[in-house]
Amino acid sequence: MLSALFKSDSSSLSLKDPEVIEKSQRESIASLPENLREILDPGSAIEKNQIYYHRSYRKLKQHSLLNIAVQVLVQIVLIDFFIFYYYPQITEAISKVTKAVLATAISQELIEIVPSLYIYDNVHVVTLPGRYPSLKLSIIVAVLSLTFFFLSISLKRVIEPKFVWLIFISFINLTASLFFIFYSGYFPYDMEVFSEMYIKTEVGIWIIIPFILTIALLPFPIKMIKKVGVIILTILYSMVFALVRYIVFLYLLRTTTYLFMALMFFMLGPFLDFIYIVGSYSLCLSTAGKQTQKKMELWNWLF
Repeated sequence: MLSALFKSDSSSLSLKDPEVIEKSQRESIASLPENLREILDPGSAIEKNQIYYHRSYRKLKQHSLLNIAVQVLVQIVLIDFFIFYYYPQITEAISKVTKAVLATAISQELIEIVPSLYIYDNVHVVTLPGRYPSLKLSIIVAVLSLTFFFLSISLKRVIEPKFVWLIFISFINLTASLFFIFYSGYFPYDMEVFSEMYIKTEVGIWIIIPFILTIALLPFPIKMIKKVGVIILTILYSMVFALVRYIVFLYLLRTTTYLFMALMFFMLGPFLDFIYIVGSYSLCLSTAGKQTQKKMELWNWLF
């Protein structure tokens, strides 16, 4: 194959000068696509900056029971102990910051911080007066939601993920608006109940984050200090995100109506928390994967 490829180039060169012929052949190979270059000249693959071991026939070494027990003790028991011990103070701080921010746009006399029992101690939540939607607003939202609902069903094959979200949003708003049209006097929630549900759910998420990430990262040979760091950073991010979202929710519910309470809780509430939890896991695993594949001592071969 090489002789056919380089016949025209080498015929004009002197057979007594093999270095010139070899140079000409390499220049011809260099002009070919990369996959053909490696086939015609396997030695060129050595010039790559990095060649990883192939992943076939290998698996990660298993952790010992002692290692697993230490990870569970440090990453779950120890971190959750601090969350259980300090969540009353954390929720109180969140409520105080929320009250201070809302007081810049809402009369401070309307905003209160009240305790609510959760697990073994109180969480602290913000409460303030809310507003019920008018019949006219409920009908308008119901008509718009119904229109978008059926429109999304008929067009969901075009861009399916986006239209699935639109169907979900439309369905929640439609259900809420129909409730306020026919049973507005029986709406069981107010700002205090909403605050309790939101804060208690967030505390529950802080508690389960160590469980989720510890179990998800357990099989991988990542240093425990890195796993602890990922868990702590995820919890801290969750607390900051919960604070910002809490302020926005209460402000919008105060300036709009209870009609959008269900949408805020189900679409923008705890449902979003699992997105950054998965994101933390993916980022940690992606970084660890690039390091692990270079360390052959971490692998067992299947043959």
